[in-house]
Amino acid sequence: MLAAAVSCVYPYEVPELSNEQEILVVDGSIVVGKEARVTMSKMNEFYYFVLPDEWWVEDEAGTRYTPVQGGGWVDLSNAPTDRSYRMVIRKDGKTYFSSFEKGIDQPEITEVNFTADQSRVYCNVSLNESESGTGYVSLSFEEIWHFHAPFQDLYYLDGYRVSARDIADETYYWCWRYRSNLAEALVDVSHLGGTAKDYPLTVFMRSNDRNHGDYTIKVTARSVSEAEYRFRKNLESAYSSGHNLFTPNPGEIAGNVACEEDPSERVLGYVTLSLAASKEAHLDSRYLVTLEYETSGFLNPKWDEYWHLYNDLAYRPIVEDPAGPVGDDLAAPILWGPLRCINCVADGGTLEKPSFR
Repeated sequence: MLAAAVSCVYPYEVPELSNEQEILVVDGSIVVGKEARVTMSKMNEFYYFVLPDEWWVEDEAGTRYTPVQGGGWVDLSNAPTDRSYRMVIRKDGKTYFSSFEKGIDQPEITEVNFTADQSRVYCNVSLNESESGTGYVSLSFEEIWHFHAPFQDLYYLDGYRVSARDIADETYYWCWRYRSNLAEALVDVSHLGGTAKDYPLTVFMRSNDRNHGDYTIKVTARSVSEAEYRFRKNLESAYSSGHNLFTPNPGEIAGNVACEEDPSERVLGYVTLSLAASKEAHLDSRYLVTLEYETSGFLNPKWDEYWHLYNDLAYRPIVEDPAGPVGDDLAAPILWGPLRCINCVADGGTLEKPSFR
């Protein structure tokens, strides 16, 4: 068994955001047959995220596709694939729109597989572009996996004493997680005849909770234009240089978003449009390396602190103190930790298996 490497006790830091405003930033994607999303921010020396007052996708025939309840995304699962589309955004009394474009034929995902070394699991993708492919492909993915809490629920508070259960309560031991990776990977296959073999899409540790039980990844591939590829690579260069999104010279990074009321207004951003192909792959727990969970952040309280810990701090009795007294008539003291250490729902999971969009 490996030495303790993870803990269910962790701090939370609130990011600091700037209030300065100057340039509107738009990062949108329209995937015909799937969905559309948009992220916006405003910046000067710094930038911070903002929400559109209103936004939608429309096609050349005048059909408007509005966001689902909550406004986070637009359902395009039934949108015709033979039309041109654009995104329209309203913010602070102005209307911003991308240019009408038609999606490029999607590539074919031929295989999604997993490999592992001593410490990591790798997810690899192979694909072929269509005859109308551009030589540039964008890859993204969604994940669903079954995981369990770090510790079993073995103890309960009985008045002012901690008692052991006859059988561990596993009601909240196993949960599901869903993750959508919004950071697309850009792949240049122009020099490879429009193909990619075992491209390393994502990686996670063998001790990660993705390996606890069933794991499924849904990979989405779309062909992108050379203009979009160059735009996004320029942004990647800006990030990797250690500067913010708009340095050294934002005017050199062209986009496809304009302001209807003021065409001269500088808007940084790009709305992509594509047809997408998807493929799922499944992984069991074959690569799991079991961890011994760390308990250094746990508490060993006195009995008169139990109710405060239980009711006010959502702490629970979790595991015997290995340094505590032992003997036939003397039980070891019980260490207390956060509820999420024995409750996977409190750790962000759900008891109902999610579905891919």
